Amino acid sequence: MPPQQPLQPPQQLSQPPPQPPLQPPQQIFLPTSPPPKSRAPPKHNRSDDDDDDDDNNKSGRLLCAVITALLILIGITVLILWLLYRPAKPQFTAVSAAVYSLNTTSPPATFITTSVQLTILTRNPSKRTAIHYDRLTVAVHYRNHPITPPAPLPPLHQRRRSTVMMSPVIGGGAAVATPPEVVEGLAADEAYGVVGLSWVLMGRVRYKAGWFKSGHSRVYVRCDVMLGFKNGGGSNPNGQVPLLRNPPCYVDI
Repeated sequence: MPPQQPLQPPQQLSQPPPQPPLQPPQQIFLPTSPPPKSRAPPKHNRSDDDDDDDDNNKSGRLLCAVITALLILIGITVLILWLLYRPAKPQFTAVSAAVYSLNTTSPPATFITTSVQLTILTRNPSKRTAIHYDRLTVAVHYRNHPITPPAPLPPLHQRRRSTVMMSPVIGGGAAVATPPEVVEGLAADEAYGVVGLSWVLMGRVRYKAGWFKSGHSRVYVRCDVMLGFKNGGGSNPNGQVPLLRNPPCYVDI
């Protein structure tokens, strides 16, 4: 047997050199920048045109305010004047009548000839306004048909709270063509002794209160009367006939 070699002691492994202890990481502080400042909008350089526009706008608003105030003031003034001087309708009343002639013709040619005088009182009840009438015409109607031609009347001025009498003679005996049924009805009423006639006035009217004058308005007056005929009618030299019924006249303005 070969001789055994002596055992070598185990070689110790070489250890790594000791590492230096770990240092904590250093914190690096960076300088913080301040937050960005908000930029203000650039200032607009006003021009002369902008100043002119502002002046025009202010002038326009001022003009509108002045016009509105004037309109309100005018409206209030008109309302006050209307409340103080508002006109009242005139009042008409028939007080007497005279029929000087009333004749009819038989068919085929039917005419009515008459001469009538109605006395009418007209009163202005207003204590602040006067009334002025012009372009007046008056006629006598029977059953809504004229039996006299329209007669013109002169202009009439009526003061405050005054009464005026009108007593025109209408017809003058002029023949007026009328339908046969109207002629027959008038002849029958005349024979019976009671005839209903209407006094119709038309024209223009306006009111005056101090310096204030209203515009012209159309006026229509209708007075319906019942006349009593003695002895069946016909010609009457004296003309006076009694009023059997004389209600207040109808007035439309």
